[in-house]
Amino acid sequence: MPVDKNNFGADEYHANTTGDDYGYLKQMGLGDKSVERARQKESNNTDYNNFTKNSKPVLTYPQDLFQANQVNGVCFFVKIRNNSVAAQNSSGPSGIAADRIATFEQTHSEMATQMNRSSAEQYNATLTGGQVIVGAAGAYAAGKGLTAAIKNKGTLYEKAKAFGKGNAGTAVLAAGAIAVAERQQNKNEKGFDNEAGEFAGGTQFLNKVIQLHVPQSIISQYQADWNDTELGMAGILANKRFDQASLGDVGESAARGIIQGAASLPKAIGVDADLGAAIEATSRKTRNPYKEQLFKSMGFRSFAFQYVFNPKNQEEYDNVREIVNTFKYHMHPDISPGQAFLIYPSEFNIEFYHAQGGNVKPNPHLPKISDCALKDVKVTYGPDGFFNTVAGTDGVPSEITMELNFTELEVLTANRIADGY
Repeated sequence: MPVDKNNFGADEYHANTTGDDYGYLKQMGLGDKSVERARQKESNNTDYNNFTKNSKPVLTYPQDLFQANQVNGVCFFVKIRNNSVAAQNSSGPSGIAADRIATFEQTHSEMATQMNRSSAEQYNATLTGGQVIVGAAGAYAAGKGLTAAIKNKGTLYEKAKAFGKGNAGTAVLAAGAIAVAERQQNKNEKGFDNEAGEFAGGTQFLNKVIQLHVPQSIISQYQADWNDTELGMAGILANKRFDQASLGDVGESAARGIIQGAASLPKAIGVDADLGAAIEATSRKTRNPYKEQLFKSMGFRSFAFQYVFNPKNQEEYDNVREIVNTFKYHMHPDISPGQAFLIYPSEFNIEFYHAQGGNVKPNPHLPKISDCALKDVKVTYGPDGFFNTVAGTDGVPSEITMELNFTELEVLTANRIADGY
């Protein structure tokens, strides 16, 4: 919804001392910032296009990857947010990049319906449900329904003022809820804001694929979280050997508990007597704690890659430089137009490939990997603790080491293992 001076009119609670109609929010700098936002957006787009102006759809290292002496490789795919600068300045994949992405989507078709994680496509439903809860709570406190306020004709400020009944704090909160509700009504079929897709939550593949050799052994570790828990006497009930004799044990345990509880009484009158310990020592019995292992959840898998790049020519160096820049750029977040939110960074998909007889296909003998977050990138320029450059260049590093650490974004379940993960 466009913001204009009518949305921020003066009221009887926040009188404007200058006599104009822009109100106290305008004086605080909360008026129409569309010009500044447009300028910032244009600057962001220009920076991105300059950053990627010589970008290639397929970045490969080394150049002989998937040939006779380098038959194994790993492909990295980047999933960019629909509301990111990259998405607004990217075309669709083509050539080998499009083929690799199409193959990945075929081999991971189950990801569309079976992933055990929240979906960005559910954002609108989640937000609407949250609005209902917040609106109901606010209506109860303020004595006026949020729904009725939204339906009222008039400016955003007038709606908020009516909802807040003159209470500035409630009015501001109501204005935020109403503005979000109205903004959701201005979506097109892609979930984009009518202006430029600034509030879309889904992802799309970047028009770029990174192909690298497999640098070390591939480790896929699965960790289950089981916790020690003492059931106490309730464990008797859960034991399949529970019978009449067990009832006798319950009675004895209860009696011992009463005595141990009363053991503090002698201490209160200065007598040091641990009756509970005495009973245990003479009976030669201690309570069965009925310890069990209770399952809590599965851990997230992590995957680490370390590459040492020694470019043999300018083309290989250009690829290495762009590979490093791509990983660095897409592990960082964008910022929302109003700068109130950090937009989540891109996600990554990883798949191992094998070349045989001129055909490059996903390796069926290695586990699949679900969507990942890139949590750590470490780039070292120069070998063995020293920085050296290639002779005859303008300062090209002779060696670049890149370390990547990914964390899977999905808690795997048994059916996902059956799918090949």
